[in-house]
Amino acid sequence: MRAASTQFVDAAGPEARNFRHEWGAENAFGLALGDFRTLMGVQIARIATQYDLTIEDDLAAILPPPDKEDLGWIPGFADSD
Repeated sequence: MRAASTQFVDAAGPEARNFRHEWGAENAFGLALGDFRTLMGVQIARIATQYDLTIEDDLAAILPPPDKEDLGWIPGFADSD
């Protein structure tokens, strides 16, 4: 979780210059935020599973799918049928 946070801050650059309202900045922010949410969601799911915690619906929206048999949500793991 610390690494995900550091990665997000690093993507922003000094004084968040990479996220400022210049051409492409919105895209850079959106991509960095998406990566952050994905990485945090996986870690939160691991903690919740380990300690049998209930997660609020708003936070649960960033968790990976609960079905461990269906890895189709991971790029490259979708069925090729």
